[in-house]
Amino acid sequence: MAVRFLTAFFKGGDMEYKKIAYVQEAYALKGQVKIILLSDNISYRFASNQVCYYLENNQYLPLTIEQISHIKDNKAILKFKEFNDINQIEFLLKRDLYATKIEDDSIVYLDDLINFKVVDEQKNELGLVSDYQIIANKNYLVVNKKLIPLIKDIFYSRIDTENKTIYLTSLGVEVYYNA
Repeated sequence: MAVRFLTAFFKGGDMEYKKIAYVQEAYALKGQVKIILLSDNISYRFASNQVCYYLENNQYLPLTIEQISHIKDNKAILKFKEFNDINQIEFLLKRDLYATKIEDDSIVYLDDLINFKVVDEQKNELGLVSDYQIIANKNYLVVNKKLIPLIKDIFYSRIDTENKTIYLTSLGVEVYYNA
């Protein structure tokens, strides 16, 4: 099974929310907005009838997506079912949009890897994950101030979430020692 890595979530009541877009400006007269995409799961997060949220007075309030279009690079046009006029969406401009956490065993959240042990193929501990970085859309773990690319079967062989351990391949170990 392929593993996908997603970024952090924010607590809001009983739910956890992830920032998935930033509303940049109004687009056309029918209530569409131009957004900057912050999610790597566009086809799921922005599908028709999906719900996203905006933050108002420390509360996450829902909006239903009608359609996403004109996706190019990290920008797109988004239409919500609730709005049909440019004047109705003014309050959303320059705001973040959020989604709830996806519960799926094939997804590992990068924040959850903090404090995982990193070991070589002989299970010798190299250190703990202290942070992660995303550079040019690639995920890296920070272990003892060294960056290790998070690419399965090349730099790591498996992630054991139960024992909070990441197993590096020989190339991953080589990158660690030469970083």
